[in-house]
Amino acid sequence: MRSSMSWEDLWPLLLDGTLDTLYMVGLAALFTVLIGLPTGVLLFISRANGLAPMPKLNALLGAVINIGRSLPFIVLLIALIPFTRLIVGTTLGSTAAIVPVTIGAFPFFARLTENALDEVDYGRIEAILSMGGNVWHVIFKSLLPEALPTLLAGITLFLFLGGATLVPVAYKSLATPATEQVERVPERAVSRPAAPRQAPTLSEMVSNNAWDGVVGKMRFQFSSGRIYLTLGLFVLGFIVGRIRLFERLDEFRSRLNRGGLLALIGLGLLYMIQSYLAPVSWREVSFNAWMGSTVTNLINLLTAYLWVVVVIEAYRFRKVQQAMTPLVSYGRMGLTNYIVQSVIGVFIFSGFGLDWSHLGVFLSVLVCLVYTGVQIVLSHYWLKNFRYGPMEWLWRTGTYLKWQPLLR
Repeated sequence: MRSSMSWEDLWPLLLDGTLDTLYMVGLAALFTVLIGLPTGVLLFISRANGLAPMPKLNALLGAVINIGRSLPFIVLLIALIPFTRLIVGTTLGSTAAIVPVTIGAFPFFARLTENALDEVDYGRIEAILSMGGNVWHVIFKSLLPEALPTLLAGITLFLFLGGATLVPVAYKSLATPATEQVERVPERAVSRPAAPRQAPTLSEMVSNNAWDGVVGKMRFQFSSGRIYLTLGLFVLGFIVGRIRLFERLDEFRSRLNRGGLLALIGLGLLYMIQSYLAPVSWREVSFNAWMGSTVTNLINLLTAYLWVVVVIEAYRFRKVQQAMTPLVSYGRMGLTNYIVQSVIGVFIFSGFGLDWSHLGVFLSVLVCLVYTGVQIVLSHYWLKNFRYGPMEWLWRTGTYLKWQPLLR
């Protein structure tokens, strides 16, 4: 029998893992800013038309930054083992993981700093210089204060989407010996007939999901690093909203398409790498397991980006816009539809309901499509009389701490 982990056993693991992650990400972010910020400023001012032109130094720094950004983190991690031992004295432990994470991240932050400074209005720089200011005045009085929002967004993105993805790879690869966790399945006699399937009751399912299910999900979220990716995607969504991407599609179109081409090339390379990786369980703690997890996460992110580009390009056609019109109400009630779909789905496919779990893939998908169609129709008629869906209304009320109008 498979025994569930109690909270007393799980809590020390979660606490130790969280503290180690905060320690590594925090120090790595600090050193990334301390190294990347001056490097980015130097890249900006040393351009041929910059405040302090130094073409040779700029070319050298640019080459270093480009090489650092292009190297896969796994390759960099292995190459830096001697350097890590020289700096820290060991290649084991959370402190040793900070070195490769910092060196892998600071080129990205340096280039982000350069791009952020490039967006500062040059008129402010000219005003300071015309009043007798020098390069230092320009940097500390104009460039850095004006670029601060973009720099903070870059630091936040590193903390949640970048650093927290690199840290598990570095830490698990350098700090933990490879071990394989194999669940032992008790042998069963071949001639023994299988017992009839015992469908859980509603109370049993609620009880199981309220504890064992939550514990299992939390173990997966922290062990696989998925929770950090989720938080990073939230931050990425905030940035997309802040720059008003969907209101400025014509302005960003060429950049998005170039990014889509690079994502397509990256997917090809990642699938080639994935073909050489042996399949492992997410419970396994080894270099190969975390490399496989990183490759999978990158494939998922690039695939999602490609879908975004495809949908944006397709939506430029009027026929596509007309075809997507019925989904507008469904999308505006996304939270309500998601929760209701989950609740109704339990009663459709579980043993205490219709018990349609034996239908197979095709019929199950067909049932879900029919149910989704019903939701699309109901969403359309609901929003004719109400401003928001029920769950969206509760969410807005809780966000603003004030009752929001519901009726139109």
